[in-house]
Amino acid sequence: MASPHDGHRQRMRNRFSAGGFESFSPHEVLEYLLYFTIPYGDTNETAHRLIAHFGSLSGVLEAGFEELCAVQGVGPKSARLLSCIPELTRAYCADLQSKGTVLDTPQRMREYLAPLFLGVKEEQFYAVCLDGKRRVLHCSRLNEGTIDRVHVDMRAMMELVLRVGATGLILAHNHPVQFAVPSNDDVVVTRYIASVLRSVSVKLVDHWIFSRDDCISMRKSGYFAQIDSPRAETD
Repeated sequence: MASPHDGHRQRMRNRFSAGGFESFSPHEVLEYLLYFTIPYGDTNETAHRLIAHFGSLSGVLEAGFEELCAVQGVGPKSARLLSCIPELTRAYCADLQSKGTVLDTPQRMREYLAPLFLGVKEEQFYAVCLDGKRRVLHCSRLNEGTIDRVHVDMRAMMELVLRVGATGLILAHNHPVQFAVPSNDDVVVTRYIASVLRSVSVKLVDHWIFSRDDCISMRKSGYFAQIDSPRAETD
């Protein structure tokens, strides 16, 4: 038996086929996504509840599984779908910018690195290995920490660098609840990593820090003035 909502769902599908989500309001995007986990009935009210609870579409997609399940009308299947979208987006962007991408300017570095931290709530640390022409050989998330601290696994980093034959390395991590300004610890750790890499003839090209809506290149901002010098490790 046809549902009274079938006609509405088909119209929504037709709109998406014609122009994607461009003409959709935030709650309509959620309403459409919920069709995949709620095969029958009206998902409009649930979409409105989600927006009201989390404040925005991005807030909904960045919410945790348990948080989503706490909203009326959202079951485990819907929560899994919504919470996986940021991870899917990061994987998609990483694949688009996969092996062979040249990172020889700050703009290219920013464009490559920014999607890695899309919707991330905890601090994460990435290492991007480069060849002599600044082409990406490998990008790896080495650590995931608490909301304000991440531990750098030097052994894993060095194993990665040597395994792929990198001659250059770009570091990137995020400050989920702070500004994109290097802390004293960030500077000290960067200096130490640069000195260790130098011992195996690998150049630390840059270290980027991302916040929710900003980013900074430590090299472009002048933090590498001493880091590039071998004397920096004894200063």
